[in-house]
Amino acid sequence: MNAGGPATVAALIAVAIWLWLAMLLTHELGHVVAAMFTGGKIMAVELRPGWLPHTLVDPNPRPSVVLWAGFLSGWIAPQLTALAWRIRAGFVGPVLRAWAAFCLLAGCVYLAFGGAQRLTDTGQLLANGWSHAPLILVGVAVAALGYARSRAAWITLARHVETTPTTWRVAIAWWCWLAAWAAGQGMLHTTLQPSQ
Repeated sequence: MNAGGPATVAALIAVAIWLWLAMLLTHELGHVVAAMFTGGKIMAVELRPGWLPHTLVDPNPRPSVVLWAGFLSGWIAPQLTALAWRIRAGFVGPVLRAWAAFCLLAGCVYLAFGGAQRLTDTGQLLANGWSHAPLILVGVAVAALGYARSRAAWITLARHVETTPTTWRVAIAWWCWLAAWAAGQGMLHTTLQPSQ
């Protein structure tokens, strides 16, 4: 099977979906951990693929801390994960670096431009007294870094794909990993819901 064949395309589609779901998970877990440490009561956490992810905390004694924790964990945790795998060979290292860069880019675009909707994290920061200008500035600045890193990481990943033919076994393994990841997020959704 050549490097650009159907198995490669199937694997890369699974990887792209995984990047999105993993980004959402790290963001929401930041909210959860911050809520637990600041005395907030977690009412609901939505992590299921295909649903709008969110964390509802009520009462929430430190809303700004909980909101910023989502952004910070969504930016920092992927960078640390990718750094830990930097010396590893194989496909996972380039994928994690692409994921880390994507998390910077996506999270910061969300911070900069999410204020148009009241129920977004940025909208909630605005409702809690934050000025929009600094959120836009921080978001745009870090998104620019995320874009530069994404570009470099995806070029590296593309070169890896070009030089390492993907078999159907590898593609199926990526889809199995994606299915397990999605199932895990569904189980986290169930376990994090408050008991009735």
